[in-house]
Amino acid sequence: KNLWGYKSQSKKLKAKKIRGLKNLASAIRVNIGAFWNCYALDHISIPDRVETLGQNAFAYCRSLTSVNIPKGVTALGMVFIGCQKLKSIDIPNWVTSLTSTFQDCKTLSTVHIPASIVKMYWVFKNCNNLLRVETDITEPSAIETSFSERTLKEGLLIVPQGASFEYETTEGWKQFAHIVEADPELQVDFTLTVETEGTLSSIVESQATSR
Repeated sequence: KNLWGYKSQSKKLKAKKIRGLKNLASAIRVNIGAFWNCYALDHISIPDRVETLGQNAFAYCRSLTSVNIPKGVTALGMVFIGCQKLKSIDIPNWVTSLTSTFQDCKTLSTVHIPASIVKMYWVFKNCNNLLRVETDITEPSAIETSFSERTLKEGLLIVPQGASFEYETTEGWKQFAHIVEADPELQVDFTLTVETEGTLSSIVESQATSR
């Protein structure tokens, strides 16, 4: 079949206990809401011939710990909303557009954004644990409401060498309180001091240490 997904609600409900997905050689599209709320799904392997990931295709897959983006997909919409066990994302360099893609991924803590990205909108909203964002974009464009308030205030934005001024003056990026340039000779460590009652203190430490 050319369509990969579940056509009826009854079939979708039966699928919620599936744990893993491997390559399906004939698949070219993952349907809208195909694996919505498949709470036991913890890993996927999507074949590179897939050209489209439908909206909410893997939304609220609460056990999903890793994802792969096939080479045929260049734009991502609301695909992985609410995947609460995703901790890090390395977006591949063939993706150009992100819209609400990882919204509400509560444990997402690190992300790498490639130079290929030209559009971002609401990508990491409510990802309150996202405290490390690394980007390869040398000439950033203005973006709209893509990060949570905590990420902007307490997170670290690592940008290409020589690009800090562009980020500090570009809407959507300049709201980051902590912007540093990447250095191949250094490894950046970013530590947040936590108060005993569990809330973050006002002390934010940023330190570069030799590898």
